[in-house]
Amino acid sequence: MKIGQVLLIVVLGVASGAAGGYFVQQKLNAEISAPVPVAEKFIQSTKLPEWQLVDGAGEVRAHMRMSGGDPVLVLYDRNSTMRAALSIDSKGEPALFIQGNEGVTQGVFGMNMNGQPILKLADKAGEPRIGFRLSDEGAPSLELLDAGGQPRTVLNVDPTGMPGIYLLDEAGEVVWSALPMEKE
Repeated sequence: MKIGQVLLIVVLGVASGAAGGYFVQQKLNAEISAPVPVAEKFIQSTKLPEWQLVDGAGEVRAHMRMSGGDPVLVLYDRNSTMRAALSIDSKGEPALFIQGNEGVTQGVFGMNMNGQPILKLADKAGEPRIGFRLSDEGAPSLELLDAGGQPRTVLNVDPTGMPGIYLLDEAGEVVWSALPMEKE
């Protein structure tokens, strides 16, 4: 082969490769930019009444399902003990439940019946011991509860901005309080 023939073959090869690459790229760009309902197909194909996520050993670590028509997401530790759950109740209010090592709910973050946020912490037996809440007017309070779940110490700020500390007896009656002094 003469050098001119080799050079012609190389030039034609490069030109055809470039042209082919150009046309393939144009075809890919057209397919990528075209509105393809891939997401719709994916969403439709994953509509399941229940979903489980398993680890490498095949143990269920998360479980999503419907309960009474409302969604629930449950998370499990490596020992298959439920540790957390996130749900939406029938009124549309969210709640997060945290469980200790023994599977007892020790923390709840949610909304009260009037739509105000609450946080409750419980002991290892599941008995409530601390409560944080907002009143309907948005006033904050902290309640320390006895072993029976009764408020014994309350720290709050009323809707007017007045702080207060209250100690309560077993019946819930105030036995001591600290309120700001009246300004003269």
